[in-house]
Amino acid sequence: MKKIYSYLLAGSILFASSCKEDLGNYEYHDINKVTIEDISETGEITAIFGAPLTIKPEVSYSLDTKADPSRYSYEWTYIDPIDTRIHVLATTKDLELAGLPLKVNSYKFFYRVTDKETGVRFDKPFTLTVRNEINEGWLLMTEVNGKAQLDLLSLNLDNTTFTPINDLLAKTGSGLTLKGKPLMVYTYDMGTFIAPGINLPYGFYVGTDQETNRINPENFSYSSNYNVQYEMFGYPLPQNFHYDVIRKCGLQHSYMIANGDLFNYDKTYGLRYSTPLNYSSGKIFKIAPFMALNENDANTPVVVFDVEKKRFVKHSGGTLATVAIYTDPTGTNKKFSYSIGMDLVYMDYYLGLKEVLAILKNGSNQYYLAGFIPNTGVQNYYDQLTATDFDKAEKIAISPDLGYIFYNVGGKVYEYDMFSKSTKLMLDMGAQNISALKFQVFHKTKYKDSNKLIVCSYDPALPAETNGKMEMFTVPTAHGDLVSYKTFTGFGKVVSLHYRER
Repeated sequence: MKKIYSYLLAGSILFASSCKEDLGNYEYHDINKVTIEDISETGEITAIFGAPLTIKPEVSYSLDTKADPSRYSYEWTYIDPIDTRIHVLATTKDLELAGLPLKVNSYKFFYRVTDKETGVRFDKPFTLTVRNEINEGWLLMTEVNGKAQLDLLSLNLDNTTFTPINDLLAKTGSGLTLKGKPLMVYTYDMGTFIAPGINLPYGFYVGTDQETNRINPENFSYSSNYNVQYEMFGYPLPQNFHYDVIRKCGLQHSYMIANGDLFNYDKTYGLRYSTPLNYSSGKIFKIAPFMALNENDANTPVVVFDVEKKRFVKHSGGTLATVAIYTDPTGTNKKFSYSIGMDLVYMDYYLGLKEVLAILKNGSNQYYLAGFIPNTGVQNYYDQLTATDFDKAEKIAISPDLGYIFYNVGGKVYEYDMFSKSTKLMLDMGAQNISALKFQVFHKTKYKDSNKLIVCSYDPALPAETNGKMEMFTVPTAHGDLVSYKTFTGFGKVVSLHYRER
């Protein structure tokens, strides 16, 4: 063993000696050092999804005083927190994006400068946090070239102006592809239910004539279990099952109509959409795709219409398993029978008088207007509706504070006053077609535009992606002329719209 240690010691001394002698055989040179500054003082940058992003680093070179741009290559790379892979966002000295494409998340970024003469690379790490500032605004379910598309008028940070975002689902990388014709869009705060079901705290519904889906309210992402079949329990789903109407009714409570059936959701009572409520005398009957209710008051019953027996029925919430049949008033209090025997044309809740207004048509193609209090059944109004060309009416909306009935015939918008029984032409849009009329029901009191008439139109001569227009008008009393309030353009033909509140 002593011999082995002796040999090792001798070898070590010889190696050390050769290394010492070898130090004199090299000539050392300074490298061209790259210094990167002005990306972020804190190492963190916050950016807005879909908004322009510009980062211009200050780059200096220790041995290249001319800063020859052809000598260097540049890369902006990031690690995707979902797939954990490295992706290249840009290969330019400055990062200049017209719209940031990254989804809402936090990303580890690297800005790399490579000296092509030496091959030496210099990295500057930083964190980029992408926020989604497009969650508030007007959601527009549009039709573009015969297909459904969700557009958005996104409220800007000034809380006043809006920016149109076309094809929101594609722009955000949602993962949802809409199938079929556009039908509806609706949002409300429904609260989180414990599994099973769709456990999203906010109801963000997008629907076509083939299916209805929910999407994540913060980043618009989609998963296959967000289809509404996963929030239906014990109900046989027909092919192409979809929601026709969904409306909030008080706190974390809603009603929904699908396939001619009425359903109730109530978090307080632990109720899910399951057994239809349109049940009476031992059988299910079908209802019209209209409901009249106060979206901000759960104490107001929802009123729907039995299309088989042509009558009004109501559901008063809670754990009631079925709708209730109205009893007709007696004597002079009776203006009509609740089993009215006509076809329902339109129905909504008139907030000003807290009553239901229903437009009906009899077998002689005459139109009637009925008004009643949904809780008590007290009847306030019944008379023939004699509005100009109402038999040609396409879209209808009722002013929530004044009770005026707005409708369009082609490009003309009329206003009908049920008390004076007079009609006034309010708008003539010429060759433009009107695709929607609405008064938006807001769920939070900070929003003040619920009495603004919304008129959505489109010009068929323009490109389908941007031929739509949304106009808001102030509705004066005493048949005064409409006053233009706001106008938005830059999207497709609007079929349905709803304001996404924050």
